Amino acid sequence: MNKGVEKFKILMLCDLYLSDLNYQENLLSKYYLKKDFNVVIITSNYESIFDYQQNNYESKPSKVFYEKGVKIYRLPYRINFLNKIKSLKGVFKILEAEQPDLIFLHGISLNIKDAIKYKLKSNNSSKVIFDFH
Repeated sequence: MNKGVEKFKILMLCDLYLSDLNYQENLLSKYYLKKDFNVVIITSNYESIFDYQQNNYESKPSKVFYEKGVKIYRLPYRINFLNKIKSLKGVFKILEAEQPDLIFLHGISLNIKDAIKYKLKSNNSSKVIFDFH
C-alpha cells in the first residue's frame, strides 16, 4: 500500500458477530485485514451465542470498540418484531461517518435501506453486496 493512500474500507452489517466464533464475518474480517483493508462491523448488541439462539435479547446502549484490528459497533435494535424483522438503530449515520468502499450485508434486514440510501445519496462509488440464505 502506498504511503498517503487511504486504505480500502469494508463495512460488514450482520445480526450477530462474536469474536470467538469461526463464522463467515470472522473469517472474512481476518483475511481482509491480511490484505491490509480497514474492517468495520456493525452488529446487534448480543454478546452470547446462547442468548442469540434463544432470542433472549436485552437492549443495551450502543458501544464502539476495536478487537483484533476490527472496529466493531454494537447497536440496539430500532425494530425487533418477533425476532424475525429487525433493524439496528443509527446505521445510516455510521455509514456516513465511516464512508466504506464496500458494504457487505449478511442476512435480510431492514437496514438494507440504509445501505442503499448511503450508496445512492452519499457515495456512488461504493459497492453493496448481499449474502442471504
